[in-house]
Amino acid sequence: MNAIVSRRRRGTSGALAPLLAVLVALGSGWGCGEAGDRSLEGTTAPVAPVVVTTAPAVQRPIERSIEVVGTLFGWEEVTLGSKQTGRVIAVKHDVGDRVSPGESLVELDPVDARFAVEESRSRLLGELVKLGISSEVADRFTSQYGISEAILQNDEVVEIIRNTPPVKQAQATLELAEIRLNRQRQLASRSAGTVQELQDAESEKRVAEAALDNATLTARTVIANALSTYVAMEQATEVLREMTIEAPRPSVLPPGVESMGELRYAISQRYVAEGQFLRPGDSVYDLVLEHPLRLRADVPERYGARVAEGQSVELSVASHPGTSFRGTISRINPRIDPVSRTFEVEAEVANEDLVLRPGSFAKARVVTLREDDATLVPIEAVVRFAGVVKLFLVDPESGGDRVREVQVRTGVQSGEMIEILDGLPEGSVVITSGQTRLADGSTIVLRGEVGAEAIEGQEGDAPSPEVAGQGE
Repeated sequence: MNAIVSRRRRGTSGALAPLLAVLVALGSGWGCGEAGDRSLEGTTAPVAPVVVTTAPAVQRPIERSIEVVGTLFGWEEVTLGSKQTGRVIAVKHDVGDRVSPGESLVELDPVDARFAVEESRSRLLGELVKLGISSEVADRFTSQYGISEAILQNDEVVEIIRNTPPVKQAQATLELAEIRLNRQRQLASRSAGTVQELQDAESEKRVAEAALDNATLTARTVIANALSTYVAMEQATEVLREMTIEAPRPSVLPPGVESMGELRYAISQRYVAEGQFLRPGDSVYDLVLEHPLRLRADVPERYGARVAEGQSVELSVASHPGTSFRGTISRINPRIDPVSRTFEVEAEVANEDLVLRPGSFAKARVVTLREDDATLVPIEAVVRFAGVVKLFLVDPESGGDRVREVQVRTGVQSGEMIEILDGLPEGSVVITSGQTRLADGSTIVLRGEVGAEAIEGQEGDAPSPEVAGQGE
């Protein structure tokens, strides 16, 4: 029995032995805490300097800009239509062709229009025969005086009227009546003639004067009819000319185009085919001027005070990645869209090589201001954390082996550099790597001043997303 109890006691003490060892250790720690702390003070290892790289802040020109998107349009986009009625007998161009102003595009059947011209011309010739003048003289009068009453008051025209046969005949009759009247008056003065004969002579003269006036009026009417017929002939000639549909001739040349001979329309759509019957207003072609182009983009309302005519625009399109095209703002819409809170700007974009295409989507940058002396640092030097933007600078007061932390405000990015608007002292040298292990006052050493083993030990740390370019 005693042997059994002895074995049980030995088993219990063996199970409690680890627990007793822990309690002893804790007790010694509680009782000797201050002594333990004092014993560790002398064994703390010094903090190793952080291996960094640096770069100086530089002063460079920089452009402030606004990023927008828009669409390219032709300088002019025209839906060309028929002005006359007729059957199409020839279609001379198709989609993709380039045509010059005035070039023939479509021809309509001209038979009826030609007959109308011949009819009006024959009627005009009949009127001119009555006047005794040629068509060349008539053209000279109309070109000089136009279709107005002034042509009837011209001395040369008055002389033509006097020389018309009816007027000449009436003039001769009047002269004869005046001679007879004078003879009767002389006879009456000698009491050799009767009163009746004198009255008949006076009446004959009045009739002759009326006949002359009537002949003159008739001649003037002939001139008026000739002018009317001339207008009808010109109208018929214009109708005949419009049976050939031509590319339009703009009254004002686009910017960058020196002469009408340099201008080209591109056909973007065709609506007509041979044999088709056209009526006035029917569409024939869609034409577009490809040089220059118009970029139309919507700019947010908050930038209204920064955008002005004449500012430069840089744009890019998906069809030519990596290529930048330039333009100039030419128009600004004064109205702000109440729905989108944007206003439209229009930029003139040169397209002499026809590289850009109307209708393309374009990303554009409106250069609103150029700074000649902006402060720039490498973008990897900027650290962002919890809404705070900061830089680590080499502290010159420490001899260059410590850093100073400063909060800054950034501006625009230019390539691999970013603008610092304020908070950066002049002549600063910024830390460009190793910022994740830095704090204000940390000790640093330049990468080239330490051995490879020390560099490898520090580069083993995982990079922090706080550094600009990795976080945001």
